[in-house]
Amino acid sequence: MILAMLFVPPAYAKIVKGVPLRWVALTFDDGPTPGVTDKILEILKKEKIKATFFVIGRKVEENPGLLYQIAQDGHAIGNHTYSHPRTGWINEKKLLIEIQRTSKLISSIAGVPVFLFRPPYGKIDPHKRKILEKQGYRVILWSNSADDCYRKGRGIRSPNSMTWRVVSRVRGGDIVLLHDNSKQIVEALPEMIKTLKSKGYVFVKVSELKQGKIKSK
Repeated sequence: MILAMLFVPPAYAKIVKGVPLRWVALTFDDGPTPGVTDKILEILKKEKIKATFFVIGRKVEENPGLLYQIAQDGHAIGNHTYSHPRTGWINEKKLLIEIQRTSKLISSIAGVPVFLFRPPYGKIDPHKRKILEKQGYRVILWSNSADDCYRKGRGIRSPNSMTWRVVSRVRGGDIVLLHDNSKQIVEALPEMIKTLKSKGYVFVKVSELKQGKIKSK
């Protein structure tokens, strides 16, 4: 369907086609995180940008106010499982329990339905994917990544490196992977947005990107 981890790009990695050439979608995984997600929301509000947040159920339980604020600010919310397991390490039943538990949390706190799902680490086998699609979920991966995760033995990229990685590779139709769990992405985001705007890019939610149109407010 679409997209995958940039640092190990599988054969099906691609941008979303059939949309305006300068549309991109910013997505944030692994939150909500106090001291990070709230600052990202402030930046997005200042820049008048909508994004998509793929949240972890366990962190939603710990930070319900942040999830509520994401919804109140008009951003899209997707499911990123309850405990962030590798989907290949658990069976279909356990995966559905993880996802259903998180969807119920999101709906009860934010009051919105959940139909977007991003598998942890960007990997899910075709069989499990079909099961989720039958449940009404749309599996969303990515085509551009800031590579902003901590890596053993290497640490985490600098804000400038994160920004350069995204803007040097950007194409219209990209879904950009970011994580709202580090201060580095908070530092990188303003310059990343400024540079992309200077190149004429327009920021939309994933659902808008895939539909090829911006919904009326």
